[in-house]
This record gives sequence, structure tokens and C-alpha cells, in this order.
Amino acid sequence: MNEPRRCRDCGCTDLQACSGGCHWVSQDQCSACAQKNITIDRLKRAAKRIKKDRGIQHAKALDVAAQEHGFSNYVHARRTIERRAHA
Repeated sequence: MNEPRRCRDCGCTDLQACSGGCHWVSQDQCSACAQKNITIDRLKRAAKRIKKDRGIQHAKALDVAAQEHGFSNYVHARRTIERRAHA
């Protein structure tokens, strides 16, 4: 039997999620940790790469980048990151 996945940052697993809930955004990182470590500039750089790789509009690429880091969309990411910066 395979071992459950474990987040590289907080140690949550498939069997025990973070307090408040989380989901996997990569093989070894949960959404709660991905959101903690992201900045608007990093999201924008990721979106630029996604736009080039997938040939999609910049606005769509911003949403995809935000979703890859556990946010529902770019606006949600921006508001959450700004709120955290002012706290």
C-alpha cells in the first residue's frame, strides 16, 4: 500500500488535512501552504509563463496561475494577499 502524500511545508497528509481544510495543488504541497508562500509578483510571473506555454489570454493565465496556488481566481488571490500584507 502506498504511503499518503505529505505536504513539504506543514506535514498535512491525505488522511489529516490542515485545520480549516486544504487540497493538493502539487504532488507535495497543499493549498494552505501554497497560499502562504505566494506574492502577486510571483503569480504574475507564473501567468506570463502559462500564457506563453498555453497560448491563452493574459487574464485567463492569471486565473490559472491563481488556481494552481489554491485560490479560486486571480481576484481572490490578490485580495487575500493584500489582506495578509496589511495584517
